[in-house]
Amino acid sequence: MPYGRELLFVSNRDGSRDIYRVSLDRSRSPAVGPVRLTTGLNAHTISISADGRRLAYALFTQNANVWSIRISESGPISAAEAEPVTTGTQTIEGIAISPDGRWLAFDSDRNGNQDIYKVAVTGGEPIQLTNSPEDDFVSTWSADGREIALHSYREGTRRVRVISAEGGAPHEVAQSPPNQRSPGWAPDGRSLVFTSDAPGRLELFAVSRKNNQPWGTARQLTSGGGWAGRWAPDGHTIVYCRPDGVWLVAPGGGTSRQLVRVEDPATQPAPELALWSPDGRTIYYKGFNATGGSSIWSVPAAGGTPRLLVRFDHPTRQSTRPEFAADGRRLYFTLSERESDVWVMELTRAAP
Repeated sequence: MPYGRELLFVSNRDGSRDIYRVSLDRSRSPAVGPVRLTTGLNAHTISISADGRRLAYALFTQNANVWSIRISESGPISAAEAEPVTTGTQTIEGIAISPDGRWLAFDSDRNGNQDIYKVAVTGGEPIQLTNSPEDDFVSTWSADGREIALHSYREGTRRVRVISAEGGAPHEVAQSPPNQRSPGWAPDGRSLVFTSDAPGRLELFAVSRKNNQPWGTARQLTSGGGWAGRWAPDGHTIVYCRPDGVWLVAPGGGTSRQLVRVEDPATQPAPELALWSPDGRTIYYKGFNATGGSSIWSVPAAGGTPRLLVRFDHPTRQSTRPEFAADGRRLYFTLSERESDVWVMELTRAAP
């Protein structure tokens, strides 16, 4: 605000995104705790006029639901052919297909914060699996179909956890390293690979358990950067992504091998997530170009030329998140619907 004695900010501390005011003393420290000025405004961003008499704010809404599309062998197809799997006012981020292809697990804010749900791929009413005060984000389904790996915000950091595919309390996996996410199951269900912060960059880590024993200590697999590791169906290889392409590494670590090379990010899509086909012969990956446009590709796991599968070229069917799923016949991804308006309000100070 003018004269630098008050700050206005947007926060969801009481539920919806509202505008709050905090008064500052001469040392610019808070003199009085934040006071809520609006209720249910759901402002996204704000800007104050130089004289402090008017405030402009943007209202932003986004819905993201799951759609699916066939995998074509004859050439790339447009996202305009996609069919809806879920509907409703919600934002879905992570998705995973059950090993038998019957169920789709996803996270959604349909009831407030992000929780885990599952729904039949043929449609129907979703079944809620978690009901946590923190946000939960789904990643992968175990090969036996009994467990789902996810990550949650806990104590100021992301933490990988595991839940039963029937729901219930999530179980912790590893106390460290910090900021864990995107877990992927080993085929035998005894190990997970996940992304975490190493000094200076993202790296892959793996953690294992024996039978019903607690999870062990996480070990670092990569040293040149990488994220979103996914185990091959035969358990011999892990695929992951880096800004320069798609890479493969052994479950024990060691030297990585590059499968897809991105030489010019300005003209080539940079991969964000790579998945194996059920038979292990093909790797699908989703990439983003320099302007944020996405596309889904395939490449033989033994090496070869990438092939474009899906173009997100429909103006109202854009897929802005890296998460997707594949069952060998169809691809599953989220499509976003976004709306934004700008409003102006007059600011007046209430009489004491």
